[in-house]
Amino acid sequence: MEEIAENVFIEQGYPRVVLGVLKLEQGLLLVDSPFRHEDVPSWQSELSQLGAGMERLLVLLDAHVDRTMTIRAMETNVLAHENVVEIIRSRSTASKNQDLEPGPDWTHTEFPAGYRCVKPQVTFTDEVLLHWDENPILVTHKPGAHSAGTWLIDETRKVAFIGDSVLEAQPPFFAQADIEAWISELNWLQSDRFTNFELISSRNGVIDFNVVKKMAEFLAKTKELLNDLALEDSPLEAIPELVSHLLKKFDYDPQSHERHVNRLTWGLEQYYLRNFADQELESKGEAE
Repeated sequence: MEEIAENVFIEQGYPRVVLGVLKLEQGLLLVDSPFRHEDVPSWQSELSQLGAGMERLLVLLDAHVDRTMTIRAMETNVLAHENVVEIIRSRSTASKNQDLEPGPDWTHTEFPAGYRCVKPQVTFTDEVLLHWDENPILVTHKPGAHSAGTWLIDETRKVAFIGDSVLEAQPPFFAQADIEAWISELNWLQSDRFTNFELISSRNGVIDFNVVKKMAEFLAKTKELLNDLALEDSPLEAIPELVSHLLKKFDYDPQSHERHVNRLTWGLEQYYLRNFADQELESKGEAE
């Protein structure tokens, strides 16, 4: 565990998601949970070293499987955006396994038998202030990267946990994205409001503002290419070619290539179906 600001810690030793914890007057404010069940006891032990018996609250930064797999095992109250509840309720076996992205850090290609994700006990719509210290912690809805996307902002310690809004050396997730809102959020993140802040990406840990700028530029280019794609006769069939083109913009471990191809293909297909399919049907209807 690394202390990145006074009483603010991150843990990058577990796969998939960077975990966070803030040690406050009222207790431990946790950011996300481990991906694998076998890592929960170790993480609980680390947390106990910060203060055994302290009150705990777990904040989820979205509803992705990587951060919701073990929230039941964490045995603490969970705070998340209200969309997390609906996503968990409607998540089918097929979508679970698509989100799972099997890789070397997970030996199964399906969810464990009997798996059931617990729903958050506390939800919010736009934002919530947590008065667990002298100054409040802001938990705010940022739906650009995910419809349930959430940022946790500690103004006092100049720290912001921004979930999957910014990723480095890997493609972003598009299945639940709103690209226009996403770009707007990243523009705000680059404003004077966040001067001298430490930014924590859920996939990369502490990042600098150059990574934020590159992500915003990548999203703008992707949006442009998707608009062009929508004009083609068979846009969904052209997505694999688009994926190949976009992945060239990332310098990543070749062992992750298949995972990143699948992530980007699935995400762009879902994004297209949500944002362009109705337009396509309307156009066909007008042509007839």
